[in-house]
Amino acid sequence: MIKGANTLMAGFELSLNGYFWETPILLRNALEEFASAWDIVHNPERLEIWKANKNFKSTDSISNAKEINPVIGPFYGLLSQMYTHINKNNASPSFVVVEDGLKFNFLD
Repeated sequence: MIKGANTLMAGFELSLNGYFWETPILLRNALEEFASAWDIVHNPERLEIWKANKNFKSTDSISNAKEINPVIGPFYGLLSQMYTHINKNNASPSFVVVEDGLKFNFLD
């Protein structure tokens, strides 16, 4: 949980400093960390897999966590499809809207 909280704070810090595409990547990672922590606390068989270091997958933890909170699945899917994996929607520079149209979002 501490690692997830630190990752979440790092994502917020990037966002406050103007980074657009990098923030959701960290948010997805934080969600996996929170789901994994929840999973090993609430599912003894998952704890044993984690302790034995045998194929513990955070995506399995996401699947388990989305059964108790239906928001987790769509949110994780959005972060995976739109932000984490490279595709045409997130491969270009981000823009901001200003008075005279669109402007590249450079960090100066």
